Amino acid sequence: MPSFISRRIQFYTQFGLPLAGDLYLPEPMPAGDRVPGIVLCQGYTGLRNLLLPGIAQRLAQKGLAALIFDYRGFGDSGGPRERLYPENLVRDVRNGLSFLSQQPEIESSQLGLYGVSFGGAVAAYAAALDRRVKAVVSVSAFADGEELIRANYPPEEFRKLLDRASRALNHQATVGVEAHFHPLEIMSFEPGAEKVYEEFVKKMPQLQTRMAFDTLDSILNFKPIDVVHRIAPRAYLIIHAEKDRKTSLEQAKALARKAGEPCQLAVFPDCDHPDLDRGHGMEEQVRLAGEWFKSHF
Repeated sequence: MPSFISRRIQFYTQFGLPLAGDLYLPEPMPAGDRVPGIVLCQGYTGLRNLLLPGIAQRLAQKGLAALIFDYRGFGDSGGPRERLYPENLVRDVRNGLSFLSQQPEIESSQLGLYGVSFGGAVAAYAAALDRRVKAVVSVSAFADGEELIRANYPPEEFRKLLDRASRALNHQATVGVEAHFHPLEIMSFEPGAEKVYEEFVKKMPQLQTRMAFDTLDSILNFKPIDVVHRIAPRAYLIIHAEKDRKTSLEQAKALARKAGEPCQLAVFPDCDHPDLDRGHGMEEQVRLAGEWFKSHF
């Protein structure tokens, strides 16, 4: 049975910030050959070791190299903490592509992106900007950050959230003191999310974090739907759970409508968001993704 090897790596992003990661490679490597390389993009406040190693291992077993890493300010990477600005995540991912393209085991003309949950939106956005990406897969991605959050709040509660953010940013600008919120305040849309989060934190204390309020402003203004058409004519696979309660299926359909060919939307029936992240749908989504990459490189 094909196996894999992994090694710790470090590369650099904007302002020379060091990003920590792991590179997974097929074992044995094809004699004298290079293999396609995939950068994996983790989700909201995620660490590379939370959900991605299983995906990276399976890709390596399929003959693909897979790079996982912590975004700036998270996990083992450098940079200011407590901030998740999507535009910066896109820069980190593109620098991951640059690093991957320079590795001796990688065929630099065959690079791909594979993002899960929040990382699915980041992967789509980065692919739209970076022509080095030959194929991209996004799982449980959102199309519009404002719609993502608005859809999960009653109108009055959403207005209160915006007012709270506005006051926090005004206070920061006036006195130089940041206000923070718990990450689940804007991303706790699956039942039992608090309990799941607490269990993850027990296993991985680094996951415990706060978010500066300008993070919310950045997420509200992050709209992959505005750029997704630029991925074409490169290949784009969208995987989504039919009953996703965190990111509605309509968000995935919106991306598919706006994207050019070749684009495919694969809907997993009777599945919710966590089923693709870490449940019974994970194996099948990795199988589909691996086939998508291999057929379009």
